Amino acid sequence: MLRRDNIRLFMVCGLVLVFMCTLTTGCTWRSHGIKAKDEALAAAQKADAAAQKAMEAAQKIEASAGTIKESADKTEAAASKAEDAANRAETAAEKTEAIFDKLGRK
Repeated sequence: MLRRDNIRLFMVCGLVLVFMCTLTTGCTWRSHGIKAKDEALAAAQKADAAAQKAMEAAQKIEASAGTIKESADKTEAAASKAEDAANRAETAAEKTEAIFDKLGRK
């Protein structure tokens, strides 16, 4: 009779030991999972911040490109006006030359 009680006691102790090991292992894995989740969340936040900075840089580049395009357009317009002025000056010179030719013939 004493042996049966001892065997039962060892079985109960073994089951309690297995339960405690399982509980400890489960808590350990849970803490690892929580830590991994926190690390993944931090990495996602860093990636989001990097994407935000990249978007701001792209907007600055776009604004600079717009300014450069406006400057190029203004330069092109000024060159066009200078070309028109040169054409008018050439026309005026031709007219003046024609007038002097007429005066010289008379």
